[in-house]
Amino acid sequence: MKKHLFYWLSLSLIFTFSCKDDNPIPEFNPREERVVDGEVYPIIKDVSTDVNGDGSVDEDDNTAILGGSMNVDYVKDENGKETELWGTFQPGSEPIVGVKVEDGAKLCYSNVERNCDDFGGLYSFETSANTDSEALIEGSAKIADLDNDSIVDWVATVRLDLIETLTSTYSNNSLSVVETAMNEIGNTNIIINNNPVYITDNNNNLIQAKFSDIIDTSKLSVKNLLSGDNSLSNEVVNAIIAEAINEAIIDAVKLTDKTVDIQALEQEIQNNIIQAILEEVFTSEATEEILVVKSESIKLSPESIKLADIKTAVLDNIAVVSGTIISEKATDQVSEAVANEIISTVSKAKEASTIEEGKPAKGICPKGYHIPTDGEWMVFEKALGMEGKDLARYGEDVTDRGAGKGIIEALQKTFHFEFGGYASINGTYAQLGEVGVFWTSTVGIDSKGKEYTWVREISKKYDGIVRYKHYEKSGLSVRCFAD
Repeated sequence: MKKHLFYWLSLSLIFTFSCKDDNPIPEFNPREERVVDGEVYPIIKDVSTDVNGDGSVDEDDNTAILGGSMNVDYVKDENGKETELWGTFQPGSEPIVGVKVEDGAKLCYSNVERNCDDFGGLYSFETSANTDSEALIEGSAKIADLDNDSIVDWVATVRLDLIETLTSTYSNNSLSVVETAMNEIGNTNIIINNNPVYITDNNNNLIQAKFSDIIDTSKLSVKNLLSGDNSLSNEVVNAIIAEAINEAIIDAVKLTDKTVDIQALEQEIQNNIIQAILEEVFTSEATEEILVVKSESIKLSPESIKLADIKTAVLDNIAVVSGTIISEKATDQVSEAVANEIISTVSKAKEASTIEEGKPAKGICPKGYHIPTDGEWMVFEKALGMEGKDLARYGEDVTDRGAGKGIIEALQKTFHFEFGGYASINGTYAQLGEVGVFWTSTVGIDSKGKEYTWVREISKKYDGIVRYKHYEKSGLSVRCFAD
């Protein structure tokens, strides 16, 4: 108990001085002491969130989070029987290289108990969830498919609502994006087959060529594109691009009822738009009016490059820039809609008691708390200031998710999230003081039949919260959210 009192007094002093910060974080109330199951925790109260996903903060719907990573040595079953969590890697023992993290194991970083005291324990998923993966998969599925039609609710939303919305959006303004790409191309260096193209200046010096050095960019306009006798109309061009988006979304969601890979969707939209512009919009008749060479006598280097290659490169560049702009905007809309749908399931599931039926893992959390679902993490991240378009993004290399919003600072200063490192599949430890990885209780099975668990990772090296599917048996940190 003395240790805990000293720990709390230290935190109180830190908080006292932090109030004098020139740039305090005002959105959240200060930590207060709460004793849970005999342990003293700093806890956040009254974190107002948007639980129903309507875009507004719900003042009467708050999230409370225990202000420290879990550090318990045993769990109790329904009858009060205690089960020790220590496995092979007990504090003070020598690590056994190659021995995998056990089911039901608690670990202290490098087998040093002080690290558990300072950063919390590292737990295998079976321990953190205190249940088997089959039950968690079933529970996660219930929460994701509230109408029980075997289609994940947010996938159905993409199918039914977003296809029509996006098609309507880009059936009206696609050409404005093409115009933007045309306006930007003049100062772009010419690259063909990954090699720069050069021209000879008045002093016979080779200089890297820009498109404006060879092409009369004043002719590059949508007006000229649509002015020829055989040109397409504005409405037809918009319809072509809208249909390319439509087909990309349909292709992305038709193969599975369980998920949509948003990053893959962005790439598919981009590829479809590029192909549609090059094959259906930039016809040879239509491009005669916009591809005007300044001089037929321009000397190009390497000599194998011809003016016809430059014209092709112009069209390719406009198509790629247009496809990139539209696919990024369209995917942002998809991502935000998906995140709102996932977040709304948290509220809907509570109202329908599905969260209780699905048994989101209580795990090693004390009475009144549980290991949060992936959706509950999104609710929390949105309260921290993460934009809707970022919430559903995922991947171990997506380190800018929510970047620039001061979220990592808030997690550290206000919520006391630690960089506790992790134990890898073979029982080795890494990145104490640099990285923190936290279990959620949302589990799934991918298209190859492999089980995964959604996790969150924070690091001192980047400014975003990483969200990804974790497959390996590992020792990670546990944070508990209030029921």
